[in-house]
Amino acid sequence: MAVVAKNQGPRAIVGPLVSDIASISGDDVTLATAFYTSGALDVLNIKAKRLRLLMRLNTQSVADWAVGSLDPLALRAFIQRHKQTCGEVSLLISPTAHAKIYSGQNGYLVGSANLSTRALSGSAAEILWFESDDERKRAMDAAVQDYSQKFSPCSIAQLDAYIAANEVKAKELSKKIPREMFTDEEDRLPRGILRPARLGDYDAFLGWLSKHTSPAAKEVLARANGKSNLSGHIRQAFFGLRQFLLGAPDVMYHFTKVDPDSYSFSSDVSTASKLGSFVTKHARDEGPFSPKKWQTYLPKSAGGKQVTGGATSGNLNRMLPLIARYLTVRIGKI
Repeated sequence: MAVVAKNQGPRAIVGPLVSDIASISGDDVTLATAFYTSGALDVLNIKAKRLRLLMRLNTQSVADWAVGSLDPLALRAFIQRHKQTCGEVSLLISPTAHAKIYSGQNGYLVGSANLSTRALSGSAAEILWFESDDERKRAMDAAVQDYSQKFSPCSIAQLDAYIAANEVKAKELSKKIPREMFTDEEDRLPRGILRPARLGDYDAFLGWLSKHTSPAAKEVLARANGKSNLSGHIRQAFFGLRQFLLGAPDVMYHFTKVDPDSYSFSSDVSTASKLGSFVTKHARDEGPFSPKKWQTYLPKSAGGKQVTGGATSGNLNRMLPLIARYLTVRIGKI
């Protein structure tokens, strides 16, 4: 989503992304949510002079933590990281917080999306409403201020104390909870992913490739069309890398500047580690895509089963930069 010009008016965002939340950065930013997970908090970077967090946390219970609806450890890491980049960071908590409001200088977003991997994966199951009109934003700021009165301040020392006293309890309770209770686990992509039009489908990606003349684009398109019997590899890589990059906007933006004709995945230990972690912890079946099948193609360095990666390493060399560029175009970032 491109930053909306001042007073351009409201718009709906079907299939919100972490990058949509980051786009509201400004002097004063408020993030209000019910659930939050490491998958979203670890990759979200807010630029602000003053950052206010209105988060759900019941200091008398570990139930939400145990079922994966929220992650106090990730919240603490998020706060510590932003204390280095923001002038002021404040945390306010409530055991019943439910609203999802993301407000900043460039507008505000109100909808159904929590700060979680599931909600910010570009799934059509979630909708956010973007508003940049000054008068309506002032009204929303007043409403958020009123909403914040229901919260209690929580210092980093108090958060530390809660974590120290309850981390083991949360882990032990998690082991006792029936697995079916984790059906909508917030730190994983949703089951039955449906993608909104803004992200495009596999055919749209191939159409985009056909308009590019780089050797990498030509080779990927040739493989997609059957060269060396690699069409299935290319299809799996498209869905897998799309899931990965949508959930890691910093990685996605980095790869828009990487040359697909010279990039070497086998030499990129950091990206391989990040991809491997994503494949094993977050990836989901999506249409013809199966993480388990993709793992049979991927090198061990990326959570797969191949010693060297074979043809898949060549696909990754070309497709990581190409898909990053494709996605940033589709979501209006370049």
